[in-house]
Amino acid sequence: MSSVVANIVIGLVTSLLSGTGVWLGQRLLRLRRRRRAAAFYGVGAGDRCLLVIYRMPWQGQPDSMRHPDILALVDLAVQLRELGAEPEVVPFDALTEAPGQQAEFCLGGPSVNPRTRAHLAHYLPGVTVQPYDPERRDSIEVVAGQQRFARQREPDEQVYAVLARFVPSPGSRPVFVVSGQTAVANRGAVAFLTRNDRRLQRLAGATGRFCLVVRVASPQVYGHGMVEVAGDITEAAFAPEPAAPPGAELPAEAANDGPG
Repeated sequence: MSSVVANIVIGLVTSLLSGTGVWLGQRLLRLRRRRRAAAFYGVGAGDRCLLVIYRMPWQGQPDSMRHPDILALVDLAVQLRELGAEPEVVPFDALTEAPGQQAEFCLGGPSVNPRTRAHLAHYLPGVTVQPYDPERRDSIEVVAGQQRFARQREPDEQVYAVLARFVPSPGSRPVFVVSGQTAVANRGAVAFLTRNDRRLQRLAGATGRFCLVVRVASPQVYGHGMVEVAGDITEAAFAPEPAAPPGAELPAEAANDGPG
């Protein structure tokens, strides 16, 4: 074999080995990222996961949802199916199991989704979402510690959503809560979740939990696209409620409750 042919063969083999190494490296990196994403969402191949929705009588349909919320569910389902999971849409009143048995994504504020309300009360006691009342200035305002996130008086100038992840008990599957002031805010929070899951993996850390308020700017103009973190309220959200001082009187309705 002449030296020219030998050099060509060596070059081809080197290129082939180098290309194979790059391909294998990229494949391993994608697989690692996929495993980390699956662990973050709490799903595996073939695993059932729950998309918990509200029911809102609207336009004569008793079990309807607003259009941006439907699109948010689609966005979530696509992300989860790419990880091999089997997402199942479940209305809040058709689900009675305790959280943590399957990965759960609870969509909608506490005024429309009682399961969101229960999650906030039991697992995020430091977060309060004021009731909807168009006559009140603090209608659907998010409060956490000293931070307040009010919906603007101007028509949809900006809206907020609570985006939280927690693990109900050691070894259980995670629960994600998406509680927006509007349906567009819900979709914005879901978009932020799916676009930034690697960043949120680091934020969750060893505790597996975080609680953010995200802001969707100018939703009437830009839809859900312009979304950013307005505040990290993790510390306040998961802080236990202060215990009642010794000898404090119970509310009348609680004092009258018997053991059974």
